[in-house]
Amino acid sequence: MRLNPKSSLLLAVCAAMLSGVILLSFSKKPSDASAVMSINPDWLELPGVPKGELMDIHTHESQFGYQFTRDWTYSWDNDARLSRWVAYPLFSYAFGGNLQRTNEWGYDPSLPRKSQPNLYRSFRPQEYSRGHQIPSGDRIRSREVNAKTFYFTNMTPQLDEFNRGIWNNVEIKVRSWARRCDTLYVVTGCVTDGSRKKAYDSDGKEVTVPTAYYKAVLAYSKKPYGTDDFRGHDGYLGAAIWLDHKESSGETVRKDMWISIDELERRTGLDFFIALPDKVGAKDARTIEAEKPGSVSWWWK
Repeated sequence: MRLNPKSSLLLAVCAAMLSGVILLSFSKKPSDASAVMSINPDWLELPGVPKGELMDIHTHESQFGYQFTRDWTYSWDNDARLSRWVAYPLFSYAFGGNLQRTNEWGYDPSLPRKSQPNLYRSFRPQEYSRGHQIPSGDRIRSREVNAKTFYFTNMTPQLDEFNRGIWNNVEIKVRSWARRCDTLYVVTGCVTDGSRKKAYDSDGKEVTVPTAYYKAVLAYSKKPYGTDDFRGHDGYLGAAIWLDHKESSGETVRKDMWISIDELERRTGLDFFIALPDKVGAKDARTIEAEKPGSVSWWWK
């Protein structure tokens, strides 16, 4: 946990607005698939902006039931041609429908097409899948919401064996947690530092192949202390996972693979869940981020 992380985000957002880096626009038609909304530093899923960096951050709006609200936020890396991270709230209503994945691959309307890879067909070489960061399975309540998960800004070149194996099982585990709490705040990210591998889109443009993937999750429950064994801290529990991107990753997601939020921050250099101290106080926020998930029974019910 770093000092004044929310202030650093506000300063970074203001600086980026002046330079035109962060998109802060509104749609007059909320039902439009291109609807975007302004970024709010109070959203619990947001990581902090590293000091001295200007990040290209965009947020999509979607309709859940009768309410229009934020859907997912991403940080775009124009050099690597992928999102460094995608952050979103996850709740059972969002994935409680019977809709099948739409496969509506398409350009993200919040970013110029020239900045995005053309992924109407998959990456080349064929060993790489179009790997979602916010999974299609996390947004199956409506066709419009699911289609947004197929934006090219949500795709990374992910080894097919990794994508269909251990990464898919991580996504299933995360949804199982979201069913048992009120909201699960999720950050999915990829690491490109040190990568020497490139994949190619349909136009032959290079896309950096990540060396690792991670997820950070923050569970919130309004249930009384001890209900469903949710022994959180002011209603919150945190966990994270880091996986090297390689063919031999296997499929089993073991308990010992999950690490503390603090450990993931050390590995990535990011500050996750920067609004958490405002919700629970600095002391409890430090406890939540330092806690090792393997020792908390609620995660493994």
